[in-house]
Amino acid sequence: LTNVIVKDTLPTKLTFVGGSFNVNGNSQAEGSFFSNGLNIGSVQPGSQVTITFQADAASAASFVAGSCENLVNTGYVDLSSLSDNDTATARVCKLAVQKQPGSPGVRPQ
Repeated sequence: LTNVIVKDTLPTKLTFVGGSFNVNGNSQAEGSFFSNGLNIGSVQPGSQVTITFQADAASAASFVAGSCENLVNTGYVDLSSLSDNDTATARVCKLAVQKQPGSPGVRPQ
């Protein structure tokens, strides 16, 4: 399989961590991986290529207190006769502030 193009689309509340992109355990520049796709060259039938990277979730202010949100990341692979995609989900929950019983003057510190 030649001219294998891989691409990833991060959801808006995830941000790529620069310098964390690896192909088969080898660090390399992500190039156009998150935009038009990155040509990883040839892949032998039956073999495997592992691409890893890190992403940070947005600040707590970006999430609603007392709820959870699923951030779905989608990865794509394309070549002349085949295309496919897969997803990974990060579940982010922001806890709501819990009121303590009693008046403000006698609450535990």
